[in-house]
Amino acid sequence: MVESCTSCGSYFERREEWKWTYWTSVAILSLLLLNVFGLIVAFGMAFFLHPLYVLDLIVVCTAPVLELTLHTDTAGVIIMLTLWRIVRVAHGIFEVTDEAWEKDIHRLETQVQAVQSACDEEQVLLQERDQQIAELEARLRELTVIET
Repeated sequence: MVESCTSCGSYFERREEWKWTYWTSVAILSLLLLNVFGLIVAFGMAFFLHPLYVLDLIVVCTAPVLELTLHTDTAGVIIMLTLWRIVRVAHGIFEVTDEAWEKDIHRLETQVQAVQSACDEEQVLLQERDQQIAELEARLRELTVIET
């Protein structure tokens, strides 16, 4: 039964209908490779100071080489490399959104501090006005007492 299953796999690999998956895989790997080269251009030599970026470079360079040169069953290796790349992309998304959230939080904290400061100033001003009103009311009472 196992032998018939392995022959089925080779039958599907050679079918013309499945060739588009091969070229789709090559296209995706090419886009990922362009992405890494874009990061190298953007970061310059600092790119190589980040170990996970370097690991990305190795994975993204290795996967197309394996896909294009080895015509044996390398799907397992390529799947592992692609899964690693997906984990890295998810991690990158998390880092970017986390950084954006941190900036938003810092901006909001600054705004809250500014509003709190303005509120404190208004409280002091309100207390001064209340004191002035109390003084004027006392003076008014004195004047009404003197006039009567």
